[in-house]
Amino acid sequence: MKKIVYSLILMQLFLTIVAGCGKFGSINRDPNNPSSTDNRYIFMDASRYVANMFIVGTYNPFPQHWVHYWAERQNVQYTVMNLDTWTVNTYYYRPLKDLASIIETNTDPETKAQSWVTNLGSNANQIAVAKTLTAFFYMHMTDALGMIPYSEALKANEGNYTPKYDTQEFIYADLEKELNDAYAMFDNNGPFSSQFDIFYGGDMNKWKKFNASIRMLMAIKMDKVDPTNGRARFAKAYQDGGIMNNADNFNYKYLPENNNSNPLYDNIFVTRRDDFAPCLTFMDTLKAFSDPRLYAYCTPNREGDYVGVPFGMIASDLSASGLSNLASSFTSRFTAQDAVGTLTCASQMLLHAAEAAILGWIDMDPFDLYRRGIEASFELNNIALSEVAVYMNQPRVQLIAGETEDNIKKISLQKWIQGFGQDCFEAWSEWRRHRIPDLRIGPAAGASLDGRPMPDRIRYGTNDYTTNQAAYQEAIALQGPDALFTKVWWNK
Repeated sequence: MKKIVYSLILMQLFLTIVAGCGKFGSINRDPNNPSSTDNRYIFMDASRYVANMFIVGTYNPFPQHWVHYWAERQNVQYTVMNLDTWTVNTYYYRPLKDLASIIETNTDPETKAQSWVTNLGSNANQIAVAKTLTAFFYMHMTDALGMIPYSEALKANEGNYTPKYDTQEFIYADLEKELNDAYAMFDNNGPFSSQFDIFYGGDMNKWKKFNASIRMLMAIKMDKVDPTNGRARFAKAYQDGGIMNNADNFNYKYLPENNNSNPLYDNIFVTRRDDFAPCLTFMDTLKAFSDPRLYAYCTPNREGDYVGVPFGMIASDLSASGLSNLASSFTSRFTAQDAVGTLTCASQMLLHAAEAAILGWIDMDPFDLYRRGIEASFELNNIALSEVAVYMNQPRVQLIAGETEDNIKKISLQKWIQGFGQDCFEAWSEWRRHRIPDLRIGPAAGASLDGRPMPDRIRYGTNDYTTNQAAYQEAIALQGPDALFTKVWWNK
């Protein structure tokens, strides 16, 4: 059925192009624009970009590298740290524009009752889902770059081709408002297409949990820069109910076909490049903790050993080491063509809640939340829950009453471990908050960077600002140099 859905998307896009180029006056509002585009296909187009939060493609998958989940097993080119920009203009003219169109057509009295609008779902649920997914994209973009076009974005039809860059503080506050508005709009009894909702099958209760989870993700990052608002926002989101059970995880499902195939599968099995392997930093941590997730994340090499690749090795040293052939790989959970990728999950949110409880933001038992967070990670990786007690009995894993700073460090380490193969942008954000574990740039980057901590942000892509230089210059004057070690607003 999913193959049919994606084929229909391509057909819809084809018909849109034909309608725009031809002289079909009877179906067009004007000769150059189609009168309507089915909201189901617009939503599906936006949905496909969610997968970028795993890898951003296999060309410079910087978020997986920058948290030391992946290293390069050959052709060292990405971990030399000179591919240091992220172009986000595609997100504006594809998923964000798609979602804005859904909101507009469900709000406009002239279109909100049209079948090509309502066949995706009720007006309220479409707006709520679109606002929630919009916030998901903007949160990732501003967390990676800092200031970005937001309040004046997507207004080219109004003649604004040079939108200003808003501060991250403003963006976070407005996203909080939009997400709360969306949460109030969700109608559990209202329709939403189960066929075209590839995340939750039309279940609005699960969308509400995802909505609250995004608010929790933003709020916890404010602990050092604005703890008063961070506490209030987190407490409300937690009360509303975030993802606390793996059945409610926000997943992206790849398909066993070329049009929506897992990029890691393509890299390993189709192009036969096999560029990446689990990073030594990560694997050594799992070994040190006798962590059974090692076997859920990584495969043994041909000799039965679990071998990681050091981050950012000099190419000649990598070649001499023989690691290209000796290194472990990823388990089929991550490499299958139709892998199910988990982005936002119960383990992640329970561990955030544990930290919030330690900070006094919510009146909950942090020890219980911490245990449940680890249990959820073990469950997600098909590890017997009986192993949790043994794992947590280690002094380096146990929380200790009264040891606030040390406990937060332990929770942060567990967030990093459980996040392998998930939303790598969030893993990077969490690392920037606490610097747990100690992740360093490797020697391949050169003497000036070797040994420095991993970057605090990625630089703006040239294509994003060449036609908007004035706004770009204003942003860097306020935020700081467009450089890898300039911190975003919450990263203090």
